[in-house]
Amino acid sequence: MARYTVPTAPLTVARRFTAAGAQAWPAETLHYDGAWALRLSSDCAAKRQNCVTPLDPSDDADIASRIDRAVERFGRAGKTPRFLIAPLASQRIVDALSERDWTPESRVSIYSRDVGDWDDLDAPGLRRVKADEFVAAHEVIGAQSIRRGDNLRAVLSRIEPPNFLFLLEKDAGPVASVICVRQGDMIGCFELNVSEDLRGEGLGGELMRGVLSWAKKRKAAGVWEQVEVENKASVALSRSLGFEPVYDYFYMRAPEDGA
Repeated sequence: MARYTVPTAPLTVARRFTAAGAQAWPAETLHYDGAWALRLSSDCAAKRQNCVTPLDPSDDADIASRIDRAVERFGRAGKTPRFLIAPLASQRIVDALSERDWTPESRVSIYSRDVGDWDDLDAPGLRRVKADEFVAAHEVIGAQSIRRGDNLRAVLSRIEPPNFLFLLEKDAGPVASVICVRQGDMIGCFELNVSEDLRGEGLGGELMRGVLSWAKKRKAAGVWEQVEVENKASVALSRSLGFEPVYDYFYMRAPEDGA
């Protein structure tokens, strides 16, 4: 059996981005079992809002019974049990999940970029909109969250840090969208979507150039984002704009019988 390993990164860095991600994209309910954060959302199917996230690599006592409790809680909520495995998880947790035939899925890279040296006089202007217009544009664009059936209005209403809903528009209307959340001197980008029939035309790059220029004007230190490793186009876009990888994380999913 292959041994899946915990990604590595300085713990201070991992704690910063883990906390930022949880605050910027909050779950409907949050329960702690020691330093394991159990996030569940009846109004959203996203994995990051429906998972167990270990927050301290030293908290790996009584693993078996705690996994059982988590599986039971997720089962009551009608959700597939998942763990988010980042540098804050103990290898003993990963090994215990593997012994139960949990499987890894959806490896994600966190990327960041300082904006101090960003200089793009031709960056497109983005229009900031309110939640109702953003959700309507998301529907027109065909965003993944809309296709999943997520209640995006409810998710947006839970975001407490300053947040900015941006649209990139062409003559025919909105063609791309992104949510930016500011925490301290960093700005996180979430829900970046491009109209399906216009993908491959550079609109994602235009959108992110606009975000970087806006972030510099707002005197942010940097911008960060999360990109699925298998999405080669998004990875290439991030690297072309000067983003550098910070660390990876992945999910482990329970087998169909929920063991």
